[in-house]
Amino acid sequence: MYEVYVTSYGSAETGNYNLNIDISRDRIQMGSRDVASLEFGGSVNGSLQAGDSLSDNGQYQDSYVFQGTAGETVTVDMISSDIDTYLTLATPSGELIDNDDHNGSISQSLIEITLPESGRYCVIATSYGEAEVGSYRLDLRSGSSGSISTSLVAGEGQIYGVFAGIADYAGEDSDLPLTDQDAERARDALIEGAGINPNNAFTLLNSDATIDNFRNALNQIAGSADEDDTLVIFYSGHGGRIERPAGPDSRDPDGFDETMVLYDYDLLDDELAVMLDQIDVGKVLLVMDACFSGGFSKDIVSVPGRMGLFSSEEDVLSQVALKFQAGGYLSVFFEEALTERYADIDQNGELTAIELSQYLHNRFRADVKSSFGTDEYVRASGPQANYQQLVVDRGGIGPYNVLFTRQ
Repeated sequence: MYEVYVTSYGSAETGNYNLNIDISRDRIQMGSRDVASLEFGGSVNGSLQAGDSLSDNGQYQDSYVFQGTAGETVTVDMISSDIDTYLTLATPSGELIDNDDHNGSISQSLIEITLPESGRYCVIATSYGEAEVGSYRLDLRSGSSGSISTSLVAGEGQIYGVFAGIADYAGEDSDLPLTDQDAERARDALIEGAGINPNNAFTLLNSDATIDNFRNALNQIAGSADEDDTLVIFYSGHGGRIERPAGPDSRDPDGFDETMVLYDYDLLDDELAVMLDQIDVGKVLLVMDACFSGGFSKDIVSVPGRMGLFSSEEDVLSQVALKFQAGGYLSVFFEEALTERYADIDQNGELTAIELSQYLHNRFRADVKSSFGTDEYVRASGPQANYQQLVVDRGGIGPYNVLFTRQ
């Protein structure tokens, strides 16, 4: 028996509502669908067009199936010159793995995975935008493309972390509530839930979160860590956007760079990418609870072995999580995922990239809301159409890679 509690976001709100329950809504049913078969080593020339099945968000989509064997590495590749491609793979048990822009290209989506189970897999070829039409080519290959690591790899080695949180900036106009506590919250979650050695955790709060201290922490980690280790960088504070002097390029087509606003320096996404290039670790997890933080994805996560969690898109502000007495929502949900072990769906003691992604997506959908018709917590420019939502970019970390093991 499941109990559903129906309530409101605000206190003492009253009013009518409709409650609908659909047990299949979040899972793709593959038992009796009329879909085409996809053969290994073959290509399919398809077309999205009016009359195709529609997703919940209004995209046309084509479905294909293939039989897979556990432990087999496969690559699904979708290419089109007509549409902004989007690719989804559903496992036999219903988990969804997707890819939008492979290596930053809107014309290609690619999923590479070591299959976690044997059975019937479903490939959904669709578009990023609503009602896009056009031709595409879909390929299914055995083996790796050599560009993305997606095998099941246990969380081995040590964990290192830099945890920066700034609530008290110089002066009073820029202060934020509780963001320094977010950094401590994330650090303690990794100590309790993933077993990070406190000596490997560099905590930079308020006036200590300077560019020199941040750089020194990374340099110390670079001198100790190796390819078996994991680096976690957590930041909660102001985020910013600045125009690129050279104008738009392939990674920043909007012509803006995003920044991590440290106590005494605005650290560009490009600068952080250069710093991380000097550290030889197996995995990097960047967690940013800041306005515009999603813009770091294109510069940081495009390298194999890196994954990013960002509290908002590159042109969207982030809310303060007063409901949870926290600076931002991401720190709260990240803590729950590790210490309460809510994200370990199969309860096997290993937290995979897709388990963490799915849990955070669900929590954001349930608890992060914006008020329509206000200037707060919405897009910094343009129509007030998009509100804050989590950005997860698994980049070069496969969905079934183990990020942390239970301690």
